[in-house]
Amino acid sequence: MTHGRSASGRTLAADNPPRSGRSSGRKATIRAPVGRGSEDAPVLLATAGRPVKRSLTIAGHRTSVSLEDGFWQALATIAEAEALPLAALVARIDGERGDIGLSSAIRLHVLAWFVARAARSGPVG
Repeated sequence: MTHGRSASGRTLAADNPPRSGRSSGRKATIRAPVGRGSEDAPVLLATAGRPVKRSLTIAGHRTSVSLEDGFWQALATIAEAEALPLAALVARIDGERGDIGLSSAIRLHVLAWFVARAARSGPVG
């Protein structure tokens, strides 16, 4: 496993070197900095790698969504913070997504939610 720090001081880790004829299998974990005064807040982990497919029922229809594990974790954090079941949150995102794919809409929703949360907590540093 390889460890290092990015220019911003975030911890980076990569493991599973590429194997010929297969996807790289590499995973990078980035620990996002937590804002001032929120030491007890959960740290968002974004894990790059193969997406994890999960099945959900949205508006009475069964569908599969593929997201990286870090996005599933973040989505669960948002659902808990908004006191919604995960499927209800995804249904809301689905209703607001327009013409982009559901997985992309979920990723953008997660990003927007955490950006707004960071803006509310003020500057870090």
